[in-house]
Amino acid sequence: MKSTYLFPYQIKKLSGFIFIICFCVLLVTTLMDWVPSSFNFPMFAIASTEFLKDATYFSWIETNVWYDLLTILVIISGILFAFSKEKTEDEYISKLRLSALVKAVYCNYFILILAIFFIYNLAFFSVLVLNMLSTLILFIFFFQRELISVKRNNS
Repeated sequence: MKSTYLFPYQIKKLSGFIFIICFCVLLVTTLMDWVPSSFNFPMFAIASTEFLKDATYFSWIETNVWYDLLTILVIISGILFAFSKEKTEDEYISKLRLSALVKAVYCNYFILILAIFFIYNLAFFSVLVLNMLSTLILFIFFFQRELISVKRNNS
């Protein structure tokens, strides 16, 4: 069965390396609440709201793009890593891939439902931001765990 929606195997290692590095940097800088000031740029904003200020629409604002760039790198490298072919891509690997994706979506929405019940106000916004990446990260975790398990059982 030919999977045309997967990226070539050759980009898997590089994208995995970039994904891990960028995700770790994003996690550490978020937990430390540190942003390099050299990433302040004027950016065009469709909508922008700052604390205790009126919302602005379709205007240029001065903002720090550090988290934006890191998040984009995590998303792109994560997608390339998660959806690259394996060295031997067969129907069993496709079944594992589908199973991991279903588990990731279920787990993601379970976490979101718990957050709706137990997390409120601005903290809930942080959960929604993390929710952008959680399906991808959970999919990578579940799929790689299954692959390791299958390789261990075959050897």
